[in-house]
Amino acid sequence: MTKMIKLVSSDGKEIEVEEEVAIQSKVIEGMLGDFDGVIPLAPVHSKVLRQILEYCRKHAATNSSPSSSSSSSAFAAAASSSASSFSAASSSDNSFSSYCISSKPVSDPALSAWDKEFVKLDPSSLYDLFIAANYLDVKGLVDFIAETVADMIKGKEPEEIRQLLDIDNDFTPEEEEAVRSKHPWVFK
Repeated sequence: MTKMIKLVSSDGKEIEVEEEVAIQSKVIEGMLGDFDGVIPLAPVHSKVLRQILEYCRKHAATNSSPSSSSSSSAFAAAASSSASSFSAASSSDNSFSSYCISSKPVSDPALSAWDKEFVKLDPSSLYDLFIAANYLDVKGLVDFIAETVADMIKGKEPEEIRQLLDIDNDFTPEEEEAVRSKHPWVFK
């Protein structure tokens, strides 16, 4: 029988989720023993929490195997042992898109494609997802979003990056010119 836990978002919504999905968040895993079946996640809105749980659920299904244990300590041991092999692994396109939550290569092309579709969000939503995934310590999602943003801005001029990510330029024209003349190599 699958153990269910309740998560309470910043907007007061209770979301029931399978423990093996929720423990992909190191924060939630650490809080399991401290709360009576209901874990408050004050900084995370329910919409974003549902997105993160969808990602975790998809990757939990991929990471499970017939011999795996459902205990959180077994998951933590497996995640830490696979993390050491992360640096040795590589992908043909040098992106993290082939890695899942436990930093093991994603061997399923459908899951890799799903990941790419999952992060096709407007900049504000992608930022909210990144901040919440970072707070919840869902390393695979944090790494994947960071790599996605890096791929989005690669080769772009600062003004293009500002427009793409909806970032206001807080430099006056004079300050920007001073930075450009002081560090011309950055703008080549």
